[in-house]
Amino acid sequence: MENAGRRPPRACSPAELLRLVRSVDVRIRHLGLRGLVRLRVRAGRPIASKSVAHRLFLRELREYRECLEPALALEGHAAPEVRLLADSYRESADMSLERAIEALACAYEPRPLFGVYERLRSGDRAAASPALDYLSALLPRGVFKIVARLFEHGRSAPRRGADARDLGAWIRHALTSNDAWLRACAVRAARIAREPGLSPIVAPVRVPPELWALTEEARIANASSASPLAGTGTESC
Repeated sequence: MENAGRRPPRACSPAELLRLVRSVDVRIRHLGLRGLVRLRVRAGRPIASKSVAHRLFLRELREYRECLEPALALEGHAAPEVRLLADSYRESADMSLERAIEALACAYEPRPLFGVYERLRSGDRAAASPALDYLSALLPRGVFKIVARLFEHGRSAPRRGADARDLGAWIRHALTSNDAWLRACAVRAARIAREPGLSPIVAPVRVPPELWALTEEARIANASSASPLAGTGTESC
């Protein structure tokens, strides 16, 4: 008999998982919320109060908004390093939206919410409309108003040609992120941004060699499959 004296790993309790979802580390929050949703589905009943679910939901929506703006503004930049940063911001935005919906699933019926996530993630106003109708009936008015402001017009059109000041601000934000991939992409973007003030912020950031190699592969792939919009971003960055 293998591992006869070994106990099976103990599953985390809802209280333990709720502690994880309050972490500043987005990866830990992602794991915590994923675990809570699994418990919710197995239990067949809410495992968090609606007030807690709403707080967690709004926190993740705030991060979604903060990541989506640079993702849209930088996606057509001429430099592959900056487009890679835009891609990373887009991934972070999508993960934030996923966590937001998972937070709601802790207190509400999960199955319809999975469809809500896909519709909102599309960025298409027509696709998002049924999801917004569902959320308007589900959520308190004050909470839904925040959702509506974000999604009722679809994803905002990207601001082509974001200036150097915007790029520098978004690089700084990424460099202070708890997401290692986003930080590594920001270091690459900082190397081509003509802003001396970035140097003291970039210098202490340590990127593991294996992660740096992965971002280089992603940068090369981005350069070889350049967006048809590439070149419409500012060249002075």
